[in-house]
Amino acid sequence: MAGYQLDLAGAVGLDTTPLDVPLGGAFGASWWFGKYDETYALGRWNSLGVVGRLETVGDDLRITPMLEFRKGYDLLVLKPWFSIAAGTELGAARLAPELRIGTGVKLRRSRFMGVSGRLDGGVALLDGEPVGRFGILLGFDWAAPFKSPQ
Repeated sequence: MAGYQLDLAGAVGLDTTPLDVPLGGAFGASWWFGKYDETYALGRWNSLGVVGRLETVGDDLRITPMLEFRKGYDLLVLKPWFSIAAGTELGAARLAPELRIGTGVKLRRSRFMGVSGRLDGGVALLDGEPVGRFGILLGFDWAAPFKSPQ
């Protein structure tokens, strides 16, 4: 089975060098596929998609488009996953490659929609120097199959 997933989240983060607390959010759109039983919302799945992160630190606005891979398991009302994402931060006349790994969970409130939370962390290369990036994201997730069983 396969389908699509959309998520929208608010975020608070932590940058290590210099120590900053960025605020922002993320929007993601992905395609998921795997061994999945839609009737009981059980099954393993993988997804591949794009994530756009938007963060502000003082007057600095950062936009980071990323390609993300997730691997997870639906367990009736819970949907835990692990992710890896890579992209390039666009901000203040610089480009900075960024890599993040994370984990999250969705609590399904209806057949397709739920609230989600995730923790992620990684590194960005700013002017050749590594900077630690960490985030806490809370939001909404919508996932549905491309075709429902008859």
